[in-house]
Amino acid sequence: MDEQPEIPGVSPCISFGGYSRARLASNAVTAYVDLGRPDDVAVHAAQALDEFDSSESSWSQSLIRLDLANSMAMARNGDPAEASSLITAALRISAGNPIASVVQRSRSFVRATARWRGIPAVDDAHELVRTVARLG
Repeated sequence: MDEQPEIPGVSPCISFGGYSRARLASNAVTAYVDLGRPDDVAVHAAQALDEFDSSESSWSQSLIRLDLANSMAMARNGDPAEASSLITAALRISAGNPIASVVQRSRSFVRATARWRGIPAVDDAHELVRTVARLG
């Protein structure tokens, strides 16, 4: 990336013109979730989150939170309340227009947090996911 021209802000998720640092970090987050590496997820999410939050890309804002929540759900020391809060925020950000990836990653959260059922924040997040999935 250092050899390429710097792309400011948040680049499109698919581009022949290069990727911004925030987009590259976000792509790494998604990969590290699938690899089960929560520490790397946290490091790369911190690099992208502020840039995404200041952008108009609600889907990017949602997806990075969903990835963070899924990473917490897979971690041995994951925080159920914080992970559920991220899911709730992600789904509110993209409310009314959730793309397939938002629905898919939120369903992954429900599966990954089965062991946390009975915790009110998790149960509330699961219900919100079911609602969004029905609408999506």
